[in-house]
Amino acid sequence: MATASPPPAASPTPGTSASASASATPVHTYHCICTQLLLATTTPLPALPRRGTDNPDTALLDRAYILPLPTRPPTAGDGGSGDGEHYALTLNTQVDRKPRIVQREDGLEKRWVQRCARCSSKS
Repeated sequence: MATASPPPAASPTPGTSASASASATPVHTYHCICTQLLLATTTPLPALPRRGTDNPDTALLDRAYILPLPTRPPTAGDGGSGDGEHYALTLNTQVDRKPRIVQREDGLEKRWVQRCARCSSKS
């Protein structure tokens, strides 16, 4: 009996649903190397804006993605994401207890590293 190997780190998989219509926005999912689901977003990662693109000095050091996280959870009265806005949800991640302090040219920044809740790999 053959076994399938786990997908590579952060591999995109467009989510599909049998009840979803053709006009629905596809959901792209990204998984840890241990196959745990970490991120679901309506925008593929290569299309998201990244930090550091406006400052050439930090562009190579800080290329973090800027995720369009929702400000509040959708309610049943909202009708889901029918207004066409893009969003992202982080799933099954665990935030480190202590923030990582990064010194930037304009001051200090607190960064909260998120790890896979299953295997504790950095996400």
